[in-house]
This record gives sequence, structure tokens and C-alpha cells, in this order.
Amino acid sequence: MNHLKKLFTLTLLIFLCGCVEGNDIPDYNLNLISPSLFYVYDHYKQYESETDKYINCESSDYSQYINEQTIKDIHSVTVCDDKIEEGDLSAIIKVCKDNNIPLFFVMNNIAENALSEYDKAYCISADYNYIGEKFGDKIYEIWTDSLKDRDNNQILTYAAILPESLSDNQSRFYRSMTERMKLLGIPLDLTEEIYLSKGDVLSYCVENQKKNECFFVLDSAYLSLFGEYEFYSDGVEVIGMDFSAENRYSDNSNMLVCNIDCKEYFDARDEILSNLDEQSYPFKNLDYTIIEKTIYIEPEF
Repeated sequence: MNHLKKLFTLTLLIFLCGCVEGNDIPDYNLNLISPSLFYVYDHYKQYESETDKYINCESSDYSQYINEQTIKDIHSVTVCDDKIEEGDLSAIIKVCKDNNIPLFFVMNNIAENALSEYDKAYCISADYNYIGEKFGDKIYEIWTDSLKDRDNNQILTYAAILPESLSDNQSRFYRSMTERMKLLGIPLDLTEEIYLSKGDVLSYCVENQKKNECFFVLDSAYLSLFGEYEFYSDGVEVIGMDFSAENRYSDNSNMLVCNIDCKEYFDARDEILSNLDEQSYPFKNLDYTIIEKTIYIEPEF
């Protein structure tokens, strides 16, 4: 009989421990960050915890992290991807809607009709056409001081160095920036728009340095290479856009970079999530506009 009592007590303890452990597993916020935004991932992975998970993956791999086994433990989903495929977009909206999980698209302009499919799907991004125009204004401001060409000519000769696959955001920014510069009277002479892999960027710049006053660089990974680059003059020789958690080039007088601060986007996400029922988002210290369910964060220049 004593053996039976001990066995029953042991079984009960194991059962209770199992229940406690199961209840101790917290729901977590799942953050899926594209490899193309690796500086964003590098910044946030240091804050990973039981309640915040950060995954570096392509949109085609989302199903590995959102499925029947994991869905019950997910509190919210944030997608930080500037090149999400349409089929993957529809799939992740559907699975979040079916399971009543708040969904946030950060740093990418998602179509309004896609967001309208689910009342808890939001987009937190930027108006890249507007940013391009404002950055063109910034370039104009320093034109007479920093962007004279080395021969003191009127024409600014430049080459645009583009990633092998240009995102919509990068394309909008680049087009708006150059159109604004022309409108303001900055004479531009484009030598070429060239699509390069990361390994070919520096060698191209060295070989073409003398015929180009500036290089327009639209990829964060490409911009990071210029720490090893020997600049020709004291003026601005590289103009670009960077997605990161800080302006890494503010102290480099040879580089003029528009920094898209990912922290502002994730802070806005947190505020929406904490006020989800009120549908009111008085973001602190952020310049922003809201159109439907898209929140446009305005960066500082």
C-alpha cells in the first residue's frame, strides 16, 4: 500500500510540475527580419528574450516559424522585409487573421487592399517619395560648399551603384531624389546606372573614381564597404540611403547618407500594440501621419 501511495504522490507531482511549466511558457512577439535588412536584425537580436524572438529569414521561410505547432504561443507578428513576395504576404495575413494575432509590417509600404483584409494588420513605414524629395533639398543646401566637382565645373558627374535586385522603396527614394535635384537646378550628368554584387562595388569605384564626382549607393550592405575606401577629396563623394538603428556615417565628411532609423518604427509598433483596443496612437517624439492603417514615420534630415 505504501508503494502505491508513493507512486500516486510521484505521479501527481509530475503532473503538477508539467502544468506549472506549461503555464510558465509566455506568449512571445515574433519578429521576422529580412536578410537584406541585416543591420536591423543585428541591432535587435541582442534584445531577444522569452517574450521577444527575432528571426533572420526570407519571406518564403515564414511558415517555418508560424505554423500549427507555434501559433498558440505567438502574441504578435512583425514582418520587417522590404521585398516580401505577394503570395507570402497573403499567406501571413490569412494565418494571423484566422488566429486573431496582431500583424505589423515595418519599413515596407504594403498595399491598402491587403491591409484591409484584416482589422489588426498595420503598416509602419515611410513615404519614400517624400523622403527622396527632402533628401534632394538637403543635397541642394550643401551644393555650393560640399558638392562642387573637383574641377570646379558646373556639372556633377555621378554613377548610381544599385543592388542586383532593387526594392520598391529604394527605387522610389532614388527616383524622387534625382528628380528633386534636377528641379532645384543641380546639373547632373549620369555616367551609368550599374547593378553590382557586393564583392564588385569597391573595385568598380576605384576604377571609375576619376570620371565620377559622386557615387549614389542605395544598399546598406554596399555603404558599409566604404570604411575601406580611399576618398579622392574632402567633399561628399558617396550619397545614399541606409536602414539601421543609428546614423553610422554622420562623422564621415565624404558620405551624405539618409538614415532610416528602425528604432522609431519598432517603437511605434510597441505603442500600437499596447493601445490596440483604443485604436489611438499618440506616438511620443515622432513626426508621423496616418492614412487608413498605414503609419508614415518622417525621419530627420
